[in-house]
Amino acid sequence: MAHPTFGFRTLKGIGSRLVRGEDNDWVNVQAREGQNGWKKGLLFLRIYAYQDKTPAGGAQHLYRYECVRLKGFESLALAHGRTNDEARTNLYDDLKRKGIMPLAEDQ
Repeated sequence: MAHPTFGFRTLKGIGSRLVRGEDNDWVNVQAREGQNGWKKGLLFLRIYAYQDKTPAGGAQHLYRYECVRLKGFESLALAHGRTNDEARTNLYDDLKRKGIMPLAEDQ
């Protein structure tokens, strides 16, 4: 059973954080269900994938966040970033612009 934190209940598998164990092929998926306040009834999905080196640039981390309303599975916002914090901040900024997240909220 997951523990509520910051108004969320984190839903994730048990064991290794990696979905696949291939060389330089790291993938991670996390779901957080909003439990109270403006987050209640929303699902926050985070997908992480390590990107291998390419001739055009170095290796990098990419994060994708999506916010979905659980009732009806309406996609409310989508954001990307090279770090978890950057992607989450981008998502929250979009949710604030759309009036879903209160402007005074930090997280």
